[in-house]
Amino acid sequence: MLQGAYHAMVTSLTTDTGAALDRDYVEGQVEYQKGNAALFRYEIQNGTDPDLKAFAQRTLPKIEDHLQRALKLAKSGLAGMPSSE
Repeated sequence: MLQGAYHAMVTSLTTDTGAALDRDYVEGQVEYQKGNAALFRYEIQNGTDPDLKAFAQRTLPKIEDHLQRALKLAKSGLAGMPSSE
């Protein structure tokens, strides 16, 4: 699921320039990190492999940090991004 979204984001970024590139990159990062966080939360709540659950628990805070940074960029109005994100 995320791999397809990643490839779609990369494809769209190759045609963008300037403000559109900045905006689309930040939007892509927000959505990508939201998806990552959801997958890791799911593993923490429903996973059956203790090592994988532990990895998810250790890594989720980093993903959430990346998401918060991307949201902060989006809210800052970077390259004309809407502030409602």
